[in-house]
Amino acid sequence: MILHFKNIKWQTEEYRKVKELYVKAFPEAERFHTWQLLVMALRKKARFQAIYNETEFVGLIFLVEGETAVYLAYLAIISAKHGQGYGTKVLQALRKNYYNKDIILDIEPINSLALNYNQRVKRLHFYERNGFKQTGKKLIDAGGQYAIMTTGTVFKAEILNQLLHYMSFGLHKFKVE
Repeated sequence: MILHFKNIKWQTEEYRKVKELYVKAFPEAERFHTWQLLVMALRKKARFQAIYNETEFVGLIFLVEGETAVYLAYLAIISAKHGQGYGTKVLQALRKNYYNKDIILDIEPINSLALNYNQRVKRLHFYERNGFKQTGKKLIDAGGQYAIMTTGTVFKAEILNQLLHYMSFGLHKFKVE
């Protein structure tokens, strides 16, 4: 498995593949419009990328980098590749590339009444196996409430606030509590 990341550009083959996966992988309430991600990715420290194993498209990421942390807003692997180690390899690559920074992400909280309860539990365990820890904090926005996880030893809400503010040009309304 040899992964590489390719920046997304409007109306390219990568854009088409990424958009299709993005819409399938994330509920509408949890998504920015793809054009918004493209605009955000024009910023120096934001990345909207297709993930390839050699020449085969396998997934997508969107992240924003700060001084001490990286916020991984979106990670999705095509369903045909689930369980084959791609997600783990992507996280390993990110940890290698950002070795001196904490990686922060958010996931749907574990709620036994949720229709996708089993998926939420699997996702939590996947991230825990890959070195992420629950912070006990929540990200709240128009899409809902999300549990915040990090690879760092200490989570600082102000760092995530800065990353989200930078990522969205200050237009995304959210709070961390």
